[in-house]
Amino acid sequence: MLPAQELPPIEKFTASDYGGDNQNWMISQSADNYIYAANNKGLLEYNGSSWVAYPSPNNTILRAVNVIDDRIYTGCYEDFGYWVKDEKGLLNYTSLIPKLKEANISDDQIWNILDLGEWVLFQSGHALHFFNKEAETFKIITSQQIIYKVFNINNHIYYHVANEGIYLIKDGQPKLIISDAVVLEDRVINMFFVDDLLTILTRNSGFFQVKNNQLEPWEITANERLKRLNIFNSIKLEDNSFVIGTISNGIVKISNAGEFEYVINQKLGLSNNTVLALFEDANHNVWAGLDNGINCINITSPIQTFIDYEGVLGTVYSTI
Repeated sequence: MLPAQELPPIEKFTASDYGGDNQNWMISQSADNYIYAANNKGLLEYNGSSWVAYPSPNNTILRAVNVIDDRIYTGCYEDFGYWVKDEKGLLNYTSLIPKLKEANISDDQIWNILDLGEWVLFQSGHALHFFNKEAETFKIITSQQIIYKVFNINNHIYYHVANEGIYLIKDGQPKLIISDAVVLEDRVINMFFVDDLLTILTRNSGFFQVKNNQLEPWEITANERLKRLNIFNSIKLEDNSFVIGTISNGIVKISNAGEFEYVINQKLGLSNNTVLALFEDANHNVWAGLDNGINCINITSPIQTFIDYEGVLGTVYSTI
């Protein structure tokens, strides 16, 4: 007999709750604790009790959002910019495309937005657009191959390019630092520093660490299980544990020592098994942008629940 799995409470929001489409691609939070989500239909704003939906600036899927200072930066197909609240608390959009001048992002999506102090980085499929907030000018690094993902680790920018490997931007120029077979054949989902070692999570091959300029598997108990999952995204929580979002297998929680803790999937209360975005808010809740809906997981809750979604247990009348 398998032991019952107690899980943290989950608050669920559907498309009808927030007034958008099913899919949610990225989540961020403002200083006043409002939650913002990049949705197929546009930008979603949640004040803790109610949602407001703002249509996408050019009616395309909003893929990226990041709240930086008093601006909510977003990116979609062929456009990116920022939203600012007016005196009534409503958001108004300003596109940054005119400031790109001769450069353009024709037929490309913005997939990620990073905060770099005086710079904001917008990642498209073939370019990194660095926007200087003070001068309102751009610096651009382009790539012939697809840029899978960009990472800010200790204020250093790393990015993974298909068929080439992992680059580090040093003195304003990209430098190829990892070209092992792992990063040529698999997709890098996230990068972290763990015990001062650069640690890489891949889609299908688990965790690796850079030792003596070589990629070696991170010797943790969860790695074998991770190889059987199709990982789409992950976050390292403030307590140094990991939450991993998958395609069709829900959410996996792993301790800071790399031990498997639990899984939350549709059978166990998650709204959907495909996790498109993960975000840890100021109160250490984990927000999951799903293929269908948004879930808020109270991961630090002292109360854990076991819910018998399949009706195997029957009615509980007493416990000891």
